[in-house]
Amino acid sequence: MDEERLEQELQAFLESEVKKAEPSSEWWNNAISRLDEKRQDSRPVRTNFWKLRPSLITIPLSIFLLVILVGGLIGSMGGMAPPPPSAPAMVSDEAGGSFLVWLDKPYHQAESVIYVQRVDAAGNLLWGENGKRIADGNPGVPYATGDGEGGIIVAWGSSGSIQITRLSPDGETIWNLENITSWSVMDIVEDGFGGAILLLYDRINSVYAQRVNNEGELLWGENGVFLGNTQEVGRGKSLISDGAGGAVVIWQKQSAMDMEISAQRLNAEGVAQWGDNGIIVTSREGSQGNNRDIINDGIGNFIIAWDTGGLTPDTDIYIQKLDGNGNFLWGDEGILVCEDQQGESFGLGNMQSHPRIVVDGTGGVIVTWHDRRRIMNREIFAQRISADGETLWAENGVWVWDIPADYYMTANGILDGTITSDGAGGAVIAWTGYKESYNKGSVIYAQRLSPDGQLLWANDEVYGTSPFQSQGYANIVSDGQGGIIIGTRVGESKQISHTNSIYTQRIDSEGNRVWGDSGLEIRKVATAPTLVIITL
Repeated sequence: MDEERLEQELQAFLESEVKKAEPSSEWWNNAISRLDEKRQDSRPVRTNFWKLRPSLITIPLSIFLLVILVGGLIGSMGGMAPPPPSAPAMVSDEAGGSFLVWLDKPYHQAESVIYVQRVDAAGNLLWGENGKRIADGNPGVPYATGDGEGGIIVAWGSSGSIQITRLSPDGETIWNLENITSWSVMDIVEDGFGGAILLLYDRINSVYAQRVNNEGELLWGENGVFLGNTQEVGRGKSLISDGAGGAVVIWQKQSAMDMEISAQRLNAEGVAQWGDNGIIVTSREGSQGNNRDIINDGIGNFIIAWDTGGLTPDTDIYIQKLDGNGNFLWGDEGILVCEDQQGESFGLGNMQSHPRIVVDGTGGVIVTWHDRRRIMNREIFAQRISADGETLWAENGVWVWDIPADYYMTANGILDGTITSDGAGGAVIAWTGYKESYNKGSVIYAQRLSPDGQLLWANDEVYGTSPFQSQGYANIVSDGQGGIIIGTRVGESKQISHTNSIYTQRIDSEGNRVWGDSGLEIRKVATAPTLVIITL
């Protein structure tokens, strides 16, 4: 629901409540008549306002209670409202467990805070019952990566000041950098030497990169390295380590009337390797890269996936491989992953979007995407591309979720499908769907695909008999044994926000729930206040 429609419905609701509290015209006429009668009496009249004007109490009180409720529910109401929701950032602890980092804003608090928790392979919470609080004062969405030594590096900042902290495996703060710049964090990856590389953007959407070493020292100047300007931020992964202390960055920029994807490689010193302005990853015309992803294939190349089409219903998935020097390995345009599924132009069946990719361990890639070929709402498909650029699974992809034709999958972006390697040539995919209908809350699903594209898990629901009405905004990491650890937000209503609780679950290589049917509660966040209208 967009903000304009939400405000209209809210206004109508407030007006209806005021009308309920306001006495009728008949009541007012009777009250005026009684006052006139009393004025004719010679004795002084003391008006009983509790009797004659109940609206003086009921109307303000009703509005006051409604404002309290709306302040906690509606994001457009300003300072009282919770920020937009996001999935917990997740990093493997390299010992079968995981770190979870999340932005938290309970209804009873004026500001949001950031927490970190470590869960071991057995499901034990290692950093206290509620995790470690590392930031407050509305810090912005956190981003996290490993430090290569079993710890974690976390960065945050949104149009204020950026802060970076490194935590040991035991949760001790190793170093902390404050007030680095007034820009915002866009992404973060390990640098391979105990530090991290960050992707940043400023208030005019200029993109920068910065490297911090294992001692907490900034290596690429005070403000980082300028890369270019972008039209969109935060739509998929935009940064990957090159394995040698540098990184490859991708971003979307406007050229004439088209949107293009630029790529640049920075070496360990932050020096651009692919020309001053980077390269354009495809020769295709039209809008490119509204949603995008990038990986390192492990043998010196970089693979980029993106969708095309801008705002038109006809969108496609393309994929490109670049060598270490930025040369195209899969043609000038890249490889089309899925053909259009409807004959007419701009049909909904031609909409493929939101690609996510992971290496297959042999120089190729497994890609998953949202697809509308069969029903109006999005389903999940996947394809494997070999190191030579050949499609290895069924033509136009494997149908990951076999659901009834009248089933409604999420259409409002509760969760872009997320993917990780299973370490054996296959992959595990997680996504959000609706178990029965759109109006009955959302459910997190996960499925493992074999190297030849077979679905391996019979039961794909992450949580079993859960008390949650809605689940969403998930991230996953590999457990190192063919399974995954997943972190999600869960809620008691159909909508999910930063005020909802954080849960985690481990699914083993056979698809079994390891940490109980309902998973582990990482952080219980206070629920919304119950609205009570008091009529006096």
